[in-house]
Amino acid sequence: MRRLFLGGGHTLTWQRSAAAPGSDLLHLDPTAGTGHLDRWNTNLTGEPVVYPNRAAVDRKLLTYTSVPLPQATTVTGLGRVTLTVTGVDGARHGALFAYLEDVQPGGRVTYITEGELALADRATAPKKDNPSWRKLRTPRTYAHADASPFPLGKPQQITFDLLPTSVQFHAGDRIRIAIAAADPDSCQLLPADGTATYRITHSTTSPSYVDLPVIR
Repeated sequence: MRRLFLGGGHTLTWQRSAAAPGSDLLHLDPTAGTGHLDRWNTNLTGEPVVYPNRAAVDRKLLTYTSVPLPQATTVTGLGRVTLTVTGVDGARHGALFAYLEDVQPGGRVTYITEGELALADRATAPKKDNPSWRKLRTPRTYAHADASPFPLGKPQQITFDLLPTSVQFHAGDRIRIAIAAADPDSCQLLPADGTATYRITHSTTSPSYVDLPVIR
């Protein structure tokens, strides 16, 4: 597993930065979706999965991008995103989405995989409650008894898995993590009125990062 840290200036780096603590605001944008031919909608229609260039959508999201890769890099397996999140408003019944993307030298942004979490289900479960038929990398019960509204004004460390993938980033490509608070094309808006704001913190004491399974 290789760890990439979110940093100031919307950067994504292999080393934790010693720069001053920073944070960025994430506003729920009810128009920033993954399209009607994404992995979720095509499960129902049988149509081909199509993700167009996401450069325009990413301008509506909170993105963190690496420098160009010096050599081809293969990511195979299950990644995981950890964010230090503070609910600002509308977040008590919100959700977070994270997209792993490939930014090509010409600027095209290609969807690779994603993870999402309704924040009410943020509580993790003991490893013994992660049976073989479930085998979540970050185990959760998703039980109603374990759910609770997301607090406002208090930083929380939230971890959720990315769906498994296998992809090669070419030399010169950049790795991007795009953070969203909604996918209106495939998922119910949380909260229902489509209004929420979060603060994502990145510092040495309250880091935000993504773990990727990189094949050496």
